[in-house]
Amino acid sequence: MIKRTVYFWIDHLQISPGERLVMIILFSALLIISAVRIFWQPALAFDDGFYDPIEAEFNRLSAIRSEEESALLARYYPDIDKGTKKLEEAFHTERQVSVEAEADTSANPTEPDLININTADTGGLTKLPGIGTVIAQRIIVYREEHGAFETLDELSKVRGIGPVKLDQIKKFLKVQL
Repeated sequence: MIKRTVYFWIDHLQISPGERLVMIILFSALLIISAVRIFWQPALAFDDGFYDPIEAEFNRLSAIRSEEESALLARYYPDIDKGTKKLEEAFHTERQVSVEAEADTSANPTEPDLININTADTGGLTKLPGIGTVIAQRIIVYREEHGAFETLDELSKVRGIGPVKLDQIKKFLKVQL
């Protein structure tokens, strides 16, 4: 019965005897390869030495990153002792304080904490969030050229201070002639 069905399909598909032979060989090879792969699985032999070069490269890159971080901390926190631990502690302490300050949105700066925009120097202006030395210098130059600021909104005329940045720093500033 099976033989008759197979021959029926072979005749129906119009496969020549040469093509039948090729198909039988390919099908047999497929079965043999599948059987070998299922029953014979090679053991993977990895020793710890295989990972040593990768681990060494990771440690080298980690050391470079740590040195760069220490250099940046020393650059931006020059008043702190050069010890890496103290720099990292200062960095994480200041970062934690700033995160806590941002989380407490109800706390507005008190009057003594506000910076007078008309008398502040570069050091005072760089304490503002988002204000670096370049923009601080631009504020001072604008103040010298145009006179004292009458309102905080005049800061938007300084190049580099847009409406978003002005809203960020407004709560830390005051105008006093």
